[in-house]
Amino acid sequence: MAVKLALSITLVAGALLSQAQSTGLGLLDTGGMANGRAWTMMPDAAKTGYVLGSSDTASFFSGRDGCNISRDRYTDAYNIFTHLTISEVIKELDVFYSEPSNLPIPILMARRWVAAKAGGGSAEYLGKLLANYRTFASGAVEIENKRQ
Repeated sequence: MAVKLALSITLVAGALLSQAQSTGLGLLDTGGMANGRAWTMMPDAAKTGYVLGSSDTASFFSGRDGCNISRDRYTDAYNIFTHLTISEVIKELDVFYSEPSNLPIPILMARRWVAAKAGGGSAEYLGKLLANYRTFASGAVEIENKRQ
């Protein structure tokens, strides 16, 4: 039941984002991935569905199926939720996106930053990770602007 609810919420959130993007609000994604602007527009139920859906995806691609995937000790996909509950992840993402310069960062990257923070990443490591994500976001936005 919970999986069906999460899937339904995720599908509705995806439809809302697609609708918004098709009406000229292309600022909701960066490099083809939903970003902080999309996150801040989502109702709480959609945020829950997004986090549940992406956690299943992270778990699938974590290598638990026998595949070897390179892992970072702070942001290992399988461990993204080791230290946080779903509601704590949502709260941390809300805090992350309260900083306007983080809004263009894709949600999945922000989740990795939140995981690194919760997993004990040093301030130096978190700063480098954030700088990399901001660089990615600014480059993706620049490329998208040139296409238009």
